[in-house]
Amino acid sequence: MQITPLCAVPELADQVRDLIRDVWPDYYVTGPGDAQADIAARTRASGLPFGLVGVDQGQVIGTVALTGPSFGSIAGEDVWVGGLAVTPDARGRGHASALVRHMTDHARAAGIATLYTTTADARGVFLRQGWTELRKIHDDQGRWRVLHKALSACVAPIGDEKI
Repeated sequence: MQITPLCAVPELADQVRDLIRDVWPDYYVTGPGDAQADIAARTRASGLPFGLVGVDQGQVIGTVALTGPSFGSIAGEDVWVGGLAVTPDARGRGHASALVRHMTDHARAAGIATLYTTTADARGVFLRQGWTELRKIHDDQGRWRVLHKALSACVAPIGDEKI
């Protein structure tokens, strides 16, 4: 899988839009979400939101975003990793972990001191990379976990992830 900023491959935006609609139909298909607008916003080259996309043989197999405050945030929790999605046929191969690792590296290189995320299903992906659970929250969809990670000044490049 090659991981690249979404702004570098805008021709893949429709595939990313379809992926997030498939992963979160209650939000993007029948709910209030606007997948087209969210993905368009993630194609910016700087600032937030900022999107990464995982591509294998020209096909999108995953995505993740760096955003402003998100579901579960409280005052002072400013930068979030969200929208982590991997196609069903590519799951279980480390792609989600690679996407989170690359987004964490991007945030560190941008000088961001702390990242946050809210997840219902990918808690293990984050915990294995040194994230810490802050709190549990509940809504009509179930139980969520808010996690965070303090970033060091050590920077790793964004590039190909060989899995």
